Parts: sequence; C-alpha cells; structure tokens
Amino acid sequence: MARDEARLVARGPRAGIAALTRDIEAAMAPATEDETTADLVRLSLMTKGAARDEDLAELQLAAYLENLRAYPGDLVREVLRGWRGTFWPSWGELADELDKATAPRRVWLNALRWAAVCTDDEAEHEPTTPESRARMQALVERHFPALRRVPAE
Repeated sequence: MARDEARLVARGPRAGIAALTRDIEAAMAPATEDETTADLVRLSLMTKGAARDEDLAELQLAAYLENLRAYPGDLVREVLRGWRGTFWPSWGELADELDKATAPRRVWLNALRWAAVCTDDEAEHEPTTPESRARMQALVERHFPALRRVPAE
C-alpha cells in the first residue's frame, strides 16, 4: 500500500526526504497549455460528441484546460492519450481517472511533508545505514522510476 510505504520512506534520512519531496513536487507540475491543448484536440478528433460548434468548442477547451492545470502534466497526457471511450469524456470521467492516477503522489507528498516538519521523536527517523538507504531507494524506484537516486546524507 502506498501510504505505508510513504511513511516508511518518510522515516528515512532527512536529506533523502528533502530531495524526494522536491522531485515529487516537480512531478506534480502541470503541462504547458500548448501540450494540453494538443492532447485535447487529438482526443476530440478520435471521439464522438465533442463540441463541433466553433464557439462552443473554444469554451469547452478553455474549461478543460483550466481544470487540467490542477493535475500533473504527465498524468494528464497519459489519461487523455489513453482514453478508450467512443465518446468525448465528461469532465467528471476525466477527473475520476486523474484523481486515481494522482493519488499515490499526493499520499507520498503528504507523508514527506509531515516528516519534514515533525520532530525527530515524532518521525522516528532511522539512522542512515546502507540497508535503510537501499530500502528507501527500492521504494522510490518502484513508485517513481523516473526520479533520480536518493542522495546520501
């Protein structure tokens, strides 16, 4: 379960916690408007029911773009490009998929932010050992394969 694993990592070395927090925060950044627009246009061409009237299509695009800024860019692209429905997705359908995809990152960020502000006694930090670093690195690699290695303290 991601929550238990995140708490385990949050008990690791402080330098690793700070670096991992920065990396996951960066992974939460939205895509550029141009990137998301391109993916939405692509989706509209591949599905039925998207707004075909020019004015309505422009309003729909603006509304979706505004809402999609709340999600990590890579996950937005993954969900939009992976959409397999015949019809243009409602905002609720996309939000459900994006919320599910984003949830593990939010769990990790919350656990890491908690660890960064609590005292050593509250966090029950483990001493930095090769074993604790290896365990922490294995969890990071499993959940975030694109992130760099956890730095040593």
